[in-house]
Amino acid sequence: MAQARFTQEGETAHVLVRNLAIGGLDYREYFKDKYCGRPFDTLEIRFDGEIFNCCPSLVPDSIGNAYGLNTADELKASPKLANSLDAILSQDFRYCRWLHCDLIMSDHLLKRAAALKTIYAPEFVMLSYDPTCNLRCPSCRTEKIVAKGAQQDQILKLTGQFVIPLLKGASYCMMNGYGDVFSSRACRRILEASNPEEFPNLKYGFITNGILFTRAQWQQFPGIHRMTRYIRISIDAARRETYDRLRLGGDWDILMENLDFISQLRRSGMIDLFDIHMVVQEDNFEEMVEFGRLGQRLGCDKVMYDPLMNWNSYPLDELKRRSVHAPDHPRHPEFLAMAKEVTRIMPSIAPMAGSHDKSLSAQQPQTVAILNFGALYRVVDVTYS
Repeated sequence: MAQARFTQEGETAHVLVRNLAIGGLDYREYFKDKYCGRPFDTLEIRFDGEIFNCCPSLVPDSIGNAYGLNTADELKASPKLANSLDAILSQDFRYCRWLHCDLIMSDHLLKRAAALKTIYAPEFVMLSYDPTCNLRCPSCRTEKIVAKGAQQDQILKLTGQFVIPLLKGASYCMMNGYGDVFSSRACRRILEASNPEEFPNLKYGFITNGILFTRAQWQQFPGIHRMTRYIRISIDAARRETYDRLRLGGDWDILMENLDFISQLRRSGMIDLFDIHMVVQEDNFEEMVEFGRLGQRLGCDKVMYDPLMNWNSYPLDELKRRSVHAPDHPRHPEFLAMAKEVTRIMPSIAPMAGSHDKSLSAQQPQTVAILNFGALYRVVDVTYS
């Protein structure tokens, strides 16, 4: 990727593109006096149990596997963890995928300070280890996935032995990054166990398709009603016919009813933030503006637009056909025009302002857009072997 970009961009290429393509030590100057706290306070469990201290697509390897551990404290003996932290403290960021990270490529890394973190203490926990979902969206999977039998038993054991104790000391938990919160027995068990007394600092962020997020389901988990920081609903469409094509197993009418309920939760102050999310592709990019207006009608804090990524779901030629955000796609100019129109109807903020970023006010005065394309104006293939 770096070689191709350097060939195309030549002397105007970013210093990190040049260093990766032809070598050199300029990157040391680029990273001098810079710092990132995420590897020191982040823990994400992927669908296969692999643990990462940053987004899995931004680092080359995990720091351990949850199914081989009893507690999070055992991670501290991991050589891979030690190497990843040293890469930040040594200011070379050698275990980061430079070109994939918006923080790095847009020069939004923090400046080193005297009071920086130097030891690993998971504070932000991302749970993606249960793939169970009630939908089978083509952008995510090729078939409906429901954990059962020995796999289900293993997931539930991990939940009780490793995850729930970990969350008692955390300040933020996102779930579910690979399935659906209300479809997952593991996630539901966490919600049943949660309460402000035993989890005094914990706030939740839920990523869900919204179909099972009914008023009745919400009432089943009273312990989390004042522990929910944000709810993000993945929709991918502003029209029924597009939704039916991209969100297989969903129901547009039920979704609209549930979105109105979640909007009520946000307007009443029961939850802090409410977002809707679109994975932009050739099949839906013409609805980006309509999607923004849907977010405005619902009183959402953010309307999020992300590029299509390949999670073992598309052959490469099909991925390229769908990746309208890539510059060589024949309809890319239309995509750019649509993205520009989104920013005309609502203000936009930087993608780096994530959902657990405390700079995002729970009193957001108006709906804003996040167009998360920055370093990703390319075909994004992150398939796992």
